[in-house]
Amino acid sequence: MTQGQHTILIVEDDVRMQQALKDRLHEEGYRVLVADSVDPGMAILRKEKIALILLDLRLDEKSGLTLMDEMREDPAIDHKKIVTVVLTAIADPAMVADVMGHGTTDYLVKSDNSLDDIAAFIGKKLAKVE
Repeated sequence: MTQGQHTILIVEDDVRMQQALKDRLHEEGYRVLVADSVDPGMAILRKEKIALILLDLRLDEKSGLTLMDEMREDPAIDHKKIVTVVLTAIADPAMVADVMGHGTTDYLVKSDNSLDDIAAFIGKKLAKVE
């Protein structure tokens, strides 16, 4: 499977970060969809075959944790086949533990990772699911 066959959903409310991630992942050949909050993200998840979600925790109305919970509870979404990577500014160890309890194993802190680091990490994650 080539990278172009993978679809990535970015759920991020910061428009500049959203666009930077989208542009960088497009360079890698991925199809990239974006949502700025949980409800549009869930709508995309119900309609599209998403390989990976890049998810911010701090969103305007609902948190990224809410999206993870709603995704698991929605019978229209096969959440076990979707890699969830949390990408957030929150570096709090208690938050990391909380996120891990919601079913994700990947937690990246924005300030610790360049766009190239994030793209490389995604490439490694998706190579494992091919």
